[in-house]
Amino acid sequence: LWQKGPDESWKIALSQGLYQATVDSAKPNFRLKDRALMNASEQTLLDADIDFPKYAARHGIAAAFHHFIAADGIAAGSSGAAAATKKTYARLMEEERKIKRNQVLKWKPTFSKLDRSHIFGYNLGPYTFTVIGKDGKKRISKGYFFSIWRKSEKTGKWRFIYDGGNRISLR
Repeated sequence: LWQKGPDESWKIALSQGLYQATVDSAKPNFRLKDRALMNASEQTLLDADIDFPKYAARHGIAAAFHHFIAADGIAAGSSGAAAATKKTYARLMEEERKIKRNQVLKWKPTFSKLDRSHIFGYNLGPYTFTVIGKDGKKRISKGYFFSIWRKSEKTGKWRFIYDGGNRISLR
């Protein structure tokens, strides 16, 4: 993604799910704006992404994705997995109910941005996915997520239209 700077020049704002403030930047420097300085739309977008993992912890990962994905949304699979839709998550939700999986997905937005209309926005930040296998061994995958959200004109709720990320480590 490109972002216009204060000097009217265009710089890379996001590259393949990784933070990048400028083309020459060696280190990520995006920081979440202080909540006290956010307007109501910015706060509700951020709250949606903060509520997402809480919902996942209570109801299951597939149920959370099914709840927060827009009817026309997609979630890009990491490591070459196929993209998932609302219909995919409905099926996975049923599987999740039948099989109790020992998995936890946590994430936290560290950057959030709205378009001028306050209808679209995006969040990005780190995630951790932990699975305890049948052998009892814990496997942890970490990376960065990037999600694009759209606010419903009817309900005022945020639903993601794209979710993706990149894995940077696996233990």
